[in-house]
Amino acid sequence: MRHRKPTTKVKEPTADFDSEEYEVERVAGHWYDPQTTTLKYIFKWKGYSKIHNTWEPDSSLFCEKLVHEYWERYDQHQQQQQQQQLEQT
Repeated sequence: MRHRKPTTKVKEPTADFDSEEYEVERVAGHWYDPQTTTLKYIFKWKGYSKIHNTWEPDSSLFCEKLVHEYWERYDQHQQQQQQQQLEQT
């Protein structure tokens, strides 16, 4: 899947080569692949269970707003963890 779309809606081929439209609900995580030196994100697709989540490289991003929101949530979570660690000492 290699998309460059300005919105979170994506057209993707299915197994029978028909096109359907999928929408990213949110970015659920990230992972740095040291073998390929790429950052990957896991996407939660709207209307699908988490079993259908997919890992996508940052080079194919098409939903920059959702990625930005993910990093904001991630930063807030990191700050909360640091605060909790400080309070425990």
